[in-house]
Amino acid sequence: MPIGHIDLPVCFVTATNFRKEIHTFEVVGFHGTYHAIISRPDYTQFMAIPNYTHLKLRMPGTKGIINVGSSYEHAYDCDIECTEQGEAIQESTQLALVLEDLAAEALEPK
Repeated sequence: MPIGHIDLPVCFVTATNFRKEIHTFEVVGFHGTYHAIISRPDYTQFMAIPNYTHLKLRMPGTKGIINVGSSYEHAYDCDIECTEQGEAIQESTQLALVLEDLAAEALEPK
């Protein structure tokens, strides 16, 4: 569940071509590998077209099409980081449960 909302300007920029919109982000109370996630309504707001195969995002700018892209290596590194963080969160949750059980056993008189 989001803990709040914040309106921030989002700008996709090159030296001669740009696109800027005010966007409402949901603020969540957990750490993640992404700083922001662009969803389908966001694509509509920016009139953007994602191409997942080529890791590109295209949208109209003031002087033509803006291309935003990444590399497969960067996408792989982000995927590994996300997986490692998810595993760490799962392990810490399991550890917290074990510690609660140990604390409950320590408090019971024998």
